Amino acid sequence: VPLVEADNLDSAEAEIAAEEYLLPLARAGCRSLVLGCTHYPFLSGVLQRSAAKLFATPVRFIDPAERTADALPSAPPGRGPSDEPSLVLLTTGDPAAFRSQAPRFLTERSLTFGAVEWRSGKLELAERIPAAVL
Repeated sequence: VPLVEADNLDSAEAEIAAEEYLLPLARAGCRSLVLGCTHYPFLSGVLQRSAAKLFATPVRFIDPAERTADALPSAPPGRGPSDEPSLVLLTTGDPAAFRSQAPRFLTERSLTFGAVEWRSGKLELAERIPAAVL
């Protein structure tokens, strides 16, 4: 996660980390790996290269975000496909830092950012930052 947030996606440090994390999975004979964090797909290049070195057979990386997006309807109930969606991006981290990083991943959208916290076993809105046009 810190490598992605620092934009060190193809650094030597990323290569070392990828090999360190993938080695036990290669030794265990894994053939499919789920990229179980929103940050991991950004490291797919370094993960693929490291996996090619470490695994005896090709390994399949599964991005759950792609599967989730495929399962969503093309338009939410009550909206037409041409209606511009209103996006609110929530984080359990620092919403100001999240907002500053968003232009690397999203362009030309009006976005609202917010923070959520676990309270009594539920996620609740902790802070909301007004909409910004990126």
